[in-house]
Amino acid sequence: MHLVNQNRLDKGSHPVPDERERSQGLGLRLQPAPAVLDSAERFRVAFESANIGIALVDLKGDFIEVNREVCRIFGCAPQDLESVNIADLAAPGDKAQSRDCLGAMLEGNTLRAVSEGRFLNKKGKVLFIEVSYGLARSRSGAPLYFTVSFRDITERKRLEARLEQQASVDPLTGALNRMRIEERGKLELTRSERHGHKFSLVLVDLDHFKRVNDTYGHAAGDLVLSGFGDIARASLRLTDLLGRWGGEEFVILLPDTGPAGARQVSERLRATLQDFHFPAGVRATASLGIASHRPGESLAGLIGRADGAMYRAKQAGRNRVVIDTEDLARECAVRPQPLDLLQPH
Repeated sequence: MHLVNQNRLDKGSHPVPDERERSQGLGLRLQPAPAVLDSAERFRVAFESANIGIALVDLKGDFIEVNREVCRIFGCAPQDLESVNIADLAAPGDKAQSRDCLGAMLEGNTLRAVSEGRFLNKKGKVLFIEVSYGLARSRSGAPLYFTVSFRDITERKRLEARLEQQASVDPLTGALNRMRIEERGKLELTRSERHGHKFSLVLVDLDHFKRVNDTYGHAAGDLVLSGFGDIARASLRLTDLLGRWGGEEFVILLPDTGPAGARQVSERLRATLQDFHFPAGVRATASLGIASHRPGESLAGLIGRADGAMYRAKQAGRNRVVIDTEDLARECAVRPQPLDLLQPH
């Protein structure tokens, strides 16, 4: 038994079923218990040998007692947790979660609670932990302490993240697949409508891509596609999103960006791709069409206007950026004019 502070818990306060309760079916026993162990000792053996982290926590959230598995999960000794609050183990941003669960049980809003959150072990490594909370009460109903169990689900979370990435990302280019980029586009559109933020979309088509496949082979074509994904991500901000729309077409989402800013980003991408040397002497260019969101416009409407701009870029000779001119006019119309401080009022 690992004790954080034995004097802070009256061992006699553990609620242990008596023989009369067991006879009523509250403690079904499959085999006779060893005669050498009384009920309190059996509790302690089970507490200590459990393969899940178990702790007793006082009403303020400070640890009273922990078992070996808690120490293993957090990589610490029992004395490391003395006078430590459970919220102190949580990662920044997740500290309020434990306090909220404990507070809700004390207020009588719930008998038990389960949550998942990020915690830090002794070395500062982030762990994902499933935490279950219960409140022990006296026979009169007064709260005594909390029982808290910890289950390390870090590996499960990592697996879920890998599966989510596999379901969301095009494996060749590293861009979001069409379904995911549509979902994100709708979210950004909703955000733009709700808060009035700027939002632009760029549709990109690699010029004469079929000619690359026919001349150099499909392996070279794959190198161009994957290389474009790398070039695009290097040209974009962390908040921008790249998606593969299909074949050699890509969609770029530019949150908080108006038409003038979108044109700058697109020109930078176009020029970088034009100057890039792929293996075996392969060169590639792209035609880019830009549209910026207008109030009440759907994602399909926005993509349709970007597609029209991209088509005009191809008609004008390819390897160029075309923007919806009306979007530029709208941006100029709402741009605040500088005040002439010398002008008399």
